[in-house]
Amino acid sequence: MRLNLRLTDELRRRLLALERTTGQSRSDTVRAAPERSFAETPAPGRSVHDAIHASGLVGCGEAETDLSGSYESRLRESLERTHGHR
Repeated sequence: MRLNLRLTDELRRRLLALERTTGQSRSDTVRAAPERSFAETPAPGRSVHDAIHASGLVGCGEAETDLSGSYESRLRESLERTHGHR
């Protein structure tokens, strides 16, 4: 499908900057935008859980397995080490 569209000056500047940064052609750069949007937006019948996993953010960090239950004490200990007991 061929697509013709008008961009605001701001979007045009951002598109050109993205082309320079990525080294991709204008067509490849513009094609990537809806692909990202489709991956991040839950489709009908697709759960938010699936969309979050598709985004690539889940599992991109590392932490202790019990952090959700121990974060307060770990934060307190870290602040005391850094700033002393107050």
